[in-house]
Amino acid sequence: MTTVLMIAAALCLVIILAGKRETAEVPDQYSEYEPYTYEGGSDQTFAMMDQGLIVASSTGLQLLNEDGMTIQRQVFSLDTPAIAVCRDTCAVYDIGGKTLRLCTAEGEYTVADREEAIISADFGADGKLAVCTRETGYKGLVEVLDRDRTVLYRWHSGSGYLMDACISDDGGLMATLCAAPDGGTVHIFNLSKAEELASYTADHELLLDVFFLNSSTICAISGNQVRFLDTKGGLRGAYDFNGSYLTDYACSGSGTLALYLSKYRSGSAGTLVTLRGTGEAVSELSLQRDFVSMCAGEKEFLVLYSDGLVRYSQSLDVTGHSDAVPSARRALLCPDGQALLLSAYAAEKYSF
Repeated sequence: MTTVLMIAAALCLVIILAGKRETAEVPDQYSEYEPYTYEGGSDQTFAMMDQGLIVASSTGLQLLNEDGMTIQRQVFSLDTPAIAVCRDTCAVYDIGGKTLRLCTAEGEYTVADREEAIISADFGADGKLAVCTRETGYKGLVEVLDRDRTVLYRWHSGSGYLMDACISDDGGLMATLCAAPDGGTVHIFNLSKAEELASYTADHELLLDVFFLNSSTICAISGNQVRFLDTKGGLRGAYDFNGSYLTDYACSGSGTLALYLSKYRSGSAGTLVTLRGTGEAVSELSLQRDFVSMCAGEKEFLVLYSDGLVRYSQSLDVTGHSDAVPSARRALLCPDGQALLLSAYAAEKYSF
């Protein structure tokens, strides 16, 4: 049986994660960078924040505004960099390390390093941040922070190894994902109450990710299928991969899930499918192209192939495309509908 602990906000003010908040000036050499250029580093990862671009790598973080100019650069070490984003705020963290740094679109920078190793971090749409860490004597700890980074909620996992946590768009619910011998389990909580609200276990199957598709539907993904749960832990539906390999997936802001399922581990020759929250397919598209990456906007998806870039509607109608993607390793969809083609040291903005 898992144990839920709710800590009063006043006590949370003394926790180290509150960190140090500051607004750092960007050195002149960064301000003079050419638009949309950034430092290389290893293990680069990228995300959009408002109209800007956040880049995290082994050497720290760099924030570029909508004109591609660097407005924040912080140097620190990350072994396995990762980014979580909520509109105007991002969290850059080290998976397996203790480094957690927050940055706003205006360049405000906060050190929020942890005392234990970080497993994952994820924002809700209202700005709450769920941070999963290891915890001595337990199998993981989730702390939910508000926009002022005060701890609102804490949950210790006792029966399964904590893998991830997510928060509903309205900020009222949290779902956590744990791995146990009897299968992956999703635990669901109302953040205004101490007791667990509900749970769902995938019998003898490892779940890899959990996230809210919308305020009333939770997605739980394994290597074999995606399950759609209601907020009481009931199974609303599922979509089976039928032996195909899950190469990538993305969730639109309006609550449609897109999957790229490949016949081969390489990502070539596959199916692009969009799903509703019941597991029913909205549309499916068979492809004979080498897949590179995928991301989602509010109502559309952007897919980068080795030979081109395509923007799709939720029903997989082509709404824009380009055949010029030299050396692009990833593409991101901007809020204005444009795309950023990302290489190792620079990005190029593309208008469809």
